Parts: sequence; C-alpha cells; structure tokens
Amino acid sequence: MIIANSQRMFVDTLVSAVQREGFTVAHAATSRAGLLEGIERHRDAICLSAWTFADGGLAEVMSEIRSTAPARRIVVLSSDSDPMTLSAALNVGVQGFIHTSRGLDVLLDAVRRLHLGEIVIEASLSGNTAPGSGEAQRVRKLAAYLTPREYECLAMVVSGMDTAAMSRRLGVSRTTIRSHVQSMLMKLSVHSRLEAAALAVQHHLLSDLEPVRFASVP
Repeated sequence: MIIANSQRMFVDTLVSAVQREGFTVAHAATSRAGLLEGIERHRDAICLSAWTFADGGLAEVMSEIRSTAPARRIVVLSSDSDPMTLSAALNVGVQGFIHTSRGLDVLLDAVRRLHLGEIVIEASLSGNTAPGSGEAQRVRKLAAYLTPREYECLAMVVSGMDTAAMSRRLGVSRTTIRSHVQSMLMKLSVHSRLEAAALAVQHHLLSDLEPVRFASVP
C-alpha cells in the first residue's frame, strides 16, 4: 500500500493504523513527487492519496500514473466537502473517494473492501444532498425509472463487480450485462460506473431495495 498526504502527522497516524490491521505499507509520502516515486517503485500497491499537495494536484498526473500501471487502484482521501471534487476525482479515473471525516474505522473497512476489489465511495459532502433537497429529489426521480434488473446491476457496480462477474452472478451474457449497465447509466444521467456508484452511495439509492429483486441471483 502507498499512503500520501501533505500532513506528516496524518500520514504517520494512518500508516500505524493500517499496519496494526495487518496491512503492509510499502511507501509513505508527503508530496506529489514522493507519491509518484512510490508509484514507480511499487506498481502493484493500492494507493491512498490526498487530492492536492503543495507541489501540485493528483488530477494533473493521473494520466501518467495510468500509463505506468493501468490496473492500479487509486483512492482519494480528502477533507474537501465540495461535490465537484468527488466528480472531478471520478472523472480522472480514481477507484474510490473517502472523506476524512468518516473516521478511522470507516477508512480501515474501506481498505479491506479495496483489497476485495470493491469500489469505495465514503463521502461526506455539502450542497443540496439532504433527503428533502432538490438534488436528492431529482436523483430519486431518475432512479425510479430503473428496472429491477438495472437496480441489481447498480448494486453490483457499487460492490465493485466487473462485467464478467456480473454475467456469472446473473447467469446472462456479458453483452446483456453491458446493455443493462448502459441503460442504467443513461437513466441516472451519469457517464461511468464510478459516477453511478457515487450517486447510489450519496443518495442511498439501494437502501430501499426490495429483497425480492435479488431472488433470481444465485
């Protein structure tokens, strides 16, 4: 694992915490340059990184990171509560976003889920995201158009499953899965699976999901 944050105390505390849980920290950094050095040396490690550093932001180097290690899982740890930050992070290809206010227990659980291959969105965002807000109502209205099978696909996307795993789970072809997922993305007015997962987590779209919708899933 690689941990990078501009605050040395935060890095040291997080390194100690994850190591106590049995995870190995291969590299720790307090700058973007240090992060890139760790990424170059440890190409298979999960990376928990701040969004911004004194020497530059993560967004500007994501293409470089992707070119050296396309399968690397990058997760942003941020205290920024602006929904646009989450959107920007997802748009450049990170695999997760964890707001630092979520606490150490949530963070450690997120690390475990990352090792299982899940997408992790643990946001604590400001703006019009309260249950009765206009944005929440808009999202709920969009979600109401999802079919039961599209809801199943959304739940599996949130859990981090890829097309092949979803195909095996539902017993249908990958082409059918892609069709369901594309329809789900269009109805939610998002452009990627990560954006769909973020939307579902932020607005609790799966909390009211009826168990019967999963009755067909082995």
